[in-house]
Amino acid sequence: MNKKPNLFLIHGEDEYQVSERAREIVDTLCPPGEATEKLEEMGGAASRAEEVEQIVHRVFSSMQTLGMFSSEKVIWLRDVNWLPESKESRYEGVKTATARLEKQIKSGIPGDTTLVIVCTRKVSARSAFFKACKAAGEVILFEKPEQSYKAVEYASDLLRGLLRERNIQADEQVINSFISRAGTDTRQLVNETDKILNYLGDRTELTIKDVALMIAPSREMVPWELADFIAARDFVQAMDILRRLIEQRQSEVAIIHGLALRFRELSLYRALMDSGMARISGRSLSYTDDTGRETALAVNHKKIHPYREYLAAQSASRFTRQELARARILVADTHDQLFRSALPKHVLLELLLVKLLGSAARR
Repeated sequence: MNKKPNLFLIHGEDEYQVSERAREIVDTLCPPGEATEKLEEMGGAASRAEEVEQIVHRVFSSMQTLGMFSSEKVIWLRDVNWLPESKESRYEGVKTATARLEKQIKSGIPGDTTLVIVCTRKVSARSAFFKACKAAGEVILFEKPEQSYKAVEYASDLLRGLLRERNIQADEQVINSFISRAGTDTRQLVNETDKILNYLGDRTELTIKDVALMIAPSREMVPWELADFIAARDFVQAMDILRRLIEQRQSEVAIIHGLALRFRELSLYRALMDSGMARISGRSLSYTDDTGRETALAVNHKKIHPYREYLAAQSASRFTRQELARARILVADTHDQLFRSALPKHVLLELLLVKLLGSAARR
């Protein structure tokens, strides 16, 4: 029979999931009614080496002290910010204190004590401390992607799960709109989902109108999000994002440049699919031979993430090759007009949107 671990390291940039998982573990180790006797919480945040040394000293003191009413003890070390490779971990005093804790972990947590370490940063897997924790107990990582499009993908998957748990149905357009307005922070998504659940009442289907009504934009937009909604042929959301970009004083030239790149990308994948060199299979894009893959690499000038290729191909399938060729001409013409026309730049961009998606808006 496997022995239950008496060490847990829960870490990663997704602060909400890290905190929730730590709470679940602590609640399992200390069921209701037992926390007073068994649980000792400690703040683990520090800004100086001396504070880290004091925290580690408190952990050792707690491990060596028997509980008054129970031989079992759970030490919950929260909000640790000095483990490898944080900025704080570079200081000698921090290294010494961390090495002391690492040595204890290697030799074993004493008695019936369980140590739960919570760090809302990713601990380096190359560090000796990480390896000691992995060998001695359980290490749990909640990692948020750094790249913007991967963060959106991560948040979208998380949101689908949250809605599914609450028996709420939503299509991809609704998911995209939700993320566009609420952002990618997990805690914010959970809060907004609970708010939506209360608003819907007995209804089980979430619509674009519900999202627009109930979720206020909580972050600044970036030009690629406009391109996403244009690629989805969503006129209403695209116009909303365009106007928010203008309010944020985003460069009109940067917006046009982003659209030009997106339509070039869509034209590529539309051509590859029309020629039979690529096809959408499930939630991925598959190439029928190396020619298609090499063509994509040559046009993109770099290898694109497979899921990103799938999304691009999916968007391209909403347009004909003729529509994409016309769109590229319209974008190029609008770029020229930004420097030559007497019309305000924001009006030129809105006119472009109408020309690109006006038919979709009238449906």
